[in-house]
Amino acid sequence: MQRLRFTLLLVGATMLSLALGQGMLHAQGGADYILREVARLHALPPAHHEPFRQAPGAWEVGNHDDYALAVDAGAYHIRVDAADKLVWGSGPDAIPADFYAEVDAFYVAGPVDNSFGLGFRRQANGDMYLFSASSDGFYRLAKVTQVGLEEIVPWTATGWPEAEAGNATRLGVFADGPEITLLIDGEVVEMAWDDSYAAGGLALAASAPGGPGVAVAFDDLAVWSLRDDAGAAPESSTLDKPTPAATPSPVLNAAPDGTDVSTRLDAVRAEPREFADDFRRDNGRWALVDSEGGAVTRTNLALRIEVSEPETLVWSANDGAWPADFLIEADAMLVDGDPASEVGIIFRQQDNANFYLFAVNGYGAFALSKQEAGEWSELVPWTQLETTLIVPGVTTRLGVLAEGDALTLLVDGAIVAQVADDSFERGRLALAAGTFDSAPAVAAFDNVDIWIITATVAPPRPTAVRLPAPAAATVDLLAAVQATLPTVSDFFAVDAGLWRLVDSLAVSAQIKETLTVTVSEPTALGFVYRTGARADDFLVEVDAWLDDGETPGRYGMAFRMADGENYYLYLLDDAAHAGLWRYDDGEPTALIPFNNVPGAKAAPGRNRLGVLAQGDALTLLLDGAAIATVVDDIHGSGDLALVAGTFDEVPVTAHFDDFAEWRLPAGARR
Repeated sequence: MQRLRFTLLLVGATMLSLALGQGMLHAQGGADYILREVARLHALPPAHHEPFRQAPGAWEVGNHDDYALAVDAGAYHIRVDAADKLVWGSGPDAIPADFYAEVDAFYVAGPVDNSFGLGFRRQANGDMYLFSASSDGFYRLAKVTQVGLEEIVPWTATGWPEAEAGNATRLGVFADGPEITLLIDGEVVEMAWDDSYAAGGLALAASAPGGPGVAVAFDDLAVWSLRDDAGAAPESSTLDKPTPAATPSPVLNAAPDGTDVSTRLDAVRAEPREFADDFRRDNGRWALVDSEGGAVTRTNLALRIEVSEPETLVWSANDGAWPADFLIEADAMLVDGDPASEVGIIFRQQDNANFYLFAVNGYGAFALSKQEAGEWSELVPWTQLETTLIVPGVTTRLGVLAEGDALTLLVDGAIVAQVADDSFERGRLALAAGTFDSAPAVAAFDNVDIWIITATVAPPRPTAVRLPAPAAATVDLLAAVQATLPTVSDFFAVDAGLWRLVDSLAVSAQIKETLTVTVSEPTALGFVYRTGARADDFLVEVDAWLDDGETPGRYGMAFRMADGENYYLYLLDDAAHAGLWRYDDGEPTALIPFNNVPGAKAAPGRNRLGVLAQGDALTLLLDGAAIATVVDDIHGSGDLALVAGTFDEVPVTAHFDDFAEWRLPAGARR
């Protein structure tokens, strides 16, 4: 394919190529109309979705002298090694003529005077439109032609701060006939008109106007058709409130019982979230299913649940903690179906026959139900809400605060009911949709926030004890596993979706050549969870160190985490002491108290930490060698997290790099 350079290739735009600003196109309402249409399309499954999980698909790949195209680590990567060179990789050709498309673009490395973008309506000879942005805060719309670039919208400043490596920019194109609308991070930045190309394929592009070495990545490309086969806009639902066949009668005493938890809610929300998901990326934490009764899919910016049979409940469980006390909040929408259909939150789920369900329906009513040993009972019968509008097509924010036997239900931030029930002490969280007499029904969920309420007790400072020596068989197994390729690895060059990053006043984490975790509260621990499948028996190793040797702190890994209160914790401190603790309901037990370890490097020295877990044998590693083994069978499975922590002084920053995980074969287990 021909590659074009910027040098001497800029020519004047034709008379039919006009940049008209945000208010002069789309008689339906300009930028506001575009944003309404985008919101409507987000509730529908895209016509084309590319998460780049398998290589190479329809996308062009290859290594060349001065550029490279590759699908790797769940993203499409472009590297440009020649100054002023424009490179693109061709994608699918079968794209609707009129469409809305969006893609996450990441600055990975190189000059911030770069460009990265989305090519659309690509012709067989390579001509196309190209919407580009740069990491130093500019955007442009141009035509790529056989004789050069024709600018439709010249480079224009966004006014936003310079991008950092690993940060995503969401590029969007709304192309309706000759009217082209450009969006960045969900905001309309420009509207233009050009009739050169009516339809065509997609491409992803990058260039190096500021010098060679530009590296960018793209993820979660999605395309929606603006019209169905009959030429009409696809309908997700009607925005008119339906007339219910039978409106539920209000139930006395279903409102709050007088216990004011508003202050408690504010306090919980002020703490770091255990988990947050806006569904811009597939983080592997939600169960995606496809069965006779329904299906769960992750479309761009939403988790979509379709229920295809009457009298059916379909849910997607969060593959994370089993919290006892928590606050969960989520945006929910009944996209399509009978208004009597329900959407809601399952909590403290033990299995398929034991859980609580908080749900709302399209008639503006809510209920709290319990399924115990497969039998349903109502804790709060269906109750009409007086002030909150819940209709198909309208988003409602649902919430549950659970502390002990006190269950508080929230709709759009307001408390609608409080009940006491101690049937289930803890369990999984899930998002759900269900039908009654009529099917199908479709629901969408977004902006899920989870706080786990726990009081983590900090381990004590060091005491000297003799380390329990690892067995010879363990040492042999370790060497055998290390001689093989790891199942999962991460060099943290870019956010590959393997870690649940947090950003709060107490704990923040980012990926920028390393995974950096900063804890800003005294005697606190900050956890960054690994996403994806878990293994009961495994070997994990990671390089870790503190930012400096001035502020006392600790760092390490938590493993076999059933939830935020039950797990094992392997830590090193700034003085090169190592220890292992078991947490049970938030209380630590020292299996190996902080101890001097020969060869461990004090801060800011870099140490390679590791854990070999096989059955009840837990072996700690330092720089690839086994240093101690303990036998403990309290926690047999669970999540993995990298951890930074403080003592009395703040802040403490820890770095992690070169992560590797091996899942042990069955024959290697004790």
